[in-house]
Amino acid sequence: MHQPLKVIMIGGTSYTGSTMMELMIANDPHGFSCDEVWSLFMPHKLQHFNPRFPVMDSDPTFWQRILSKGMNRVYRSIANEIEGLSFLTDNSKVPTWQNHQAKANPHIEFKHILIWKTPQELASSFHKRKRGGVWAKKWLTYHQQYFTFIQDFRAVKYEDLVSDPQTLENVCNYLGIDYFPTKKEYWNKEHYTLFGNKSAKVHLFDTTTEHFNRVSEKLSKGTGDTIGESHRQVAYKNADASAHSKEVEAILEHPIYPDIIEVLEAFDINRPSGKKVSFPKMSWIEVWKKRMVFHGLRAATRISLLVFQTTGIKIGRNVANAE
Repeated sequence: MHQPLKVIMIGGTSYTGSTMMELMIANDPHGFSCDEVWSLFMPHKLQHFNPRFPVMDSDPTFWQRILSKGMNRVYRSIANEIEGLSFLTDNSKVPTWQNHQAKANPHIEFKHILIWKTPQELASSFHKRKRGGVWAKKWLTYHQQYFTFIQDFRAVKYEDLVSDPQTLENVCNYLGIDYFPTKKEYWNKEHYTLFGNKSAKVHLFDTTTEHFNRVSEKLSKGTGDTIGESHRQVAYKNADASAHSKEVEAILEHPIYPDIIEVLEAFDINRPSGKKVSFPKMSWIEVWKKRMVFHGLRAATRISLLVFQTTGIKIGRNVANAE
């Protein structure tokens, strides 16, 4: 008989601190961070076909074994590999993936946490990575999509998570997992985590290691950030979005912006109002399109893996028997 298992799904747009929060939550002897595990089964970027697992030197075929068991069994497969595991965190963030996995695994308990940034904060994060042209649309469409597929969740404001110690404790209480004073120091645990944001992951490595040098170099090229004395420090930095004020003003004036904020505040982890709110959902046509894209990507992945197998093309991982 299977042991009870809990999966904590992390939601949020890109660059909201989801990787950092997931690693904090998984910082537990009985926890495990999957990070963006959906990309292992449904690769959509070149690096997903040749993933690197720098903290897995002692067990380099771990994710290959998980891959071979299939997408719908990913959480149970991990639990069967690791003794004493009681919960996993999944930072895939894709609402259609989260919705699919909950339906495919009715005997697993799923909990949902959504981390978010204000438009000013997100504008700064996207522009720093030279992706400024898409942030506003992503902020609006992601939350609308999330509210359509996921309605039982708690919202965590990024600034609160970083600045208010009580926030992480409240998150743990909601999730039904242990909280302890060093919970935020996620680098104290070895994680087998996949993909994710380099700004959070660079803290996993000691400054004397090759892995630290490699990740910090990529981080510097991507954002211009240097680690220095901020290594293994979690601190809030005020976002300067003054150069993008017109973009911010446009999103603040968007018709569904007040509705999104109302939902986020009603489900806030620190101050849930319990107020009944109207979810700004997607239309049925948009929902149908999202589902078709999800299942289309799933089918394309299966076909590509079959081609790689039959032709012998190497993609950097063992794909035999993968779903």
